[in-house]
Amino acid sequence: MKNLKIDIGCAGRKKPDFLGVDIVASPDIEHVITPETLTLPFLDQSVAYIHAAHFLSRIPNHRWDIFFKEISRVAQDKAVIEIWQPHVFSNAAFLSSQRSQPNEDQYLHMCVWFADVWRQALQAQWLLQEICYIVDSTTLIQLHQQNIELDFALKYYKEVIREFGVYIEVRHDEGDLPIYPHKTFALERISAHYLVKNTVSEVDGALLQTAISAFSSGEIAHSGLNIPNPPTLPHRLEGYELLQGNGLEIGALHEPAQIPEHCTIEYCDANTKQTLQRNFPELAAKTLVEVDHICDLDKQGLSIFPNEQYDFVIFNHVVEHVANPIHAIAEIYRVTKQQGLIVLSAPDKQFTYDKPRELTPFEHLWEEYLQNTTEITDEHYLDFIEKVCPDFMELPSEEFQQKLKNVRKRREHVHVWTAESFKAFLLKMFELLDLKANCVFEHSSQKNRFEYFSVWKKEG
Repeated sequence: MKNLKIDIGCAGRKKPDFLGVDIVASPDIEHVITPETLTLPFLDQSVAYIHAAHFLSRIPNHRWDIFFKEISRVAQDKAVIEIWQPHVFSNAAFLSSQRSQPNEDQYLHMCVWFADVWRQALQAQWLLQEICYIVDSTTLIQLHQQNIELDFALKYYKEVIREFGVYIEVRHDEGDLPIYPHKTFALERISAHYLVKNTVSEVDGALLQTAISAFSSGEIAHSGLNIPNPPTLPHRLEGYELLQGNGLEIGALHEPAQIPEHCTIEYCDANTKQTLQRNFPELAAKTLVEVDHICDLDKQGLSIFPNEQYDFVIFNHVVEHVANPIHAIAEIYRVTKQQGLIVLSAPDKQFTYDKPRELTPFEHLWEEYLQNTTEITDEHYLDFIEKVCPDFMELPSEEFQQKLKNVRKRREHVHVWTAESFKAFLLKMFELLDLKANCVFEHSSQKNRFEYFSVWKKEG
């Protein structure tokens, strides 16, 4: 049989038109499974909906993997998994009948953060669609009366969440990317679900320094063993190994490329190190590179450099910040030697705060190039604020203008891509400008869950 609906652990509370499954027999249970094996008595890919409420808390956490694999086995393509349980921060999680409690991180780990690893274990991709928190009406009213944001309370307060549930779609076909779930709240499972207002925004430098001062009695130097930092974004290392000679990196900030030891590098930025520290106070404790060349890509291009000066140029996560991406990359091509290498990367919006924003169409980028755009309009920044920091839109005018000024100063994301659309953008741009370049290395967000990273060889 196909399109079955099963309710696991439902003794006495089975959902209508569902088959009851439990580890304990009762009148409304059609199938009793053993807690040792947790084997579900259904054919592979035969179940369309799986509901389980407070069942995981009744089995030891070292058997969760077995249970998840069984669910994945019987779930047909596009089946829905709905799981409810007491939240680990609720008093109900500590009742004697509760053997263990996962929190939402368990599902983010499986479906988002390490989805590629879990896909192999589950033999399917689990797409986490929604995390729903059940909050009592009195709690909700009290939080509102105390001017406490629900988003903050869900993260840091105990006994706000009575229970939580997840909605997951199972995909057996290839190529599905993990998605970040909607975060919702409700008064009851079956009542209306409301999106939780996101109160996270960009770091306010003045507030950060005030907070540091409030919690600190002074700064001390680190001591201890001189242990090198582990590689940052290790999927890039294979691409960097292709580099030879002397290169230029643009916009490295605190995360310069980990180039081979036999290479030399110069750093270029629109601002001095001191200005960058003021603009990005959250990086104050990190080591910013010493800037060798001050050059504003938007206004100057790379005009301070002659043609074909560098063996390689690195342009990591800068293209989304500039006013005229096509002109910027054309300039990078110009200063790279024949047979030299160009490293280009951009974040995939599906894995950043840009997720709610629309993709930037190529026609828009081409128009900016044809008009020789040298300045970012507020239209771009207002889109960033509206989609990424929507609470700013409700601020008084003077306060809003200060937020907008800060967004301009930091040159927040102007253009938005996925890995696929950024690669397509590069190929079309190279073609239209007749720039001869071949991709010699690439690593997509489908594998690294973050960005499109690529190395191109200049041929023309």
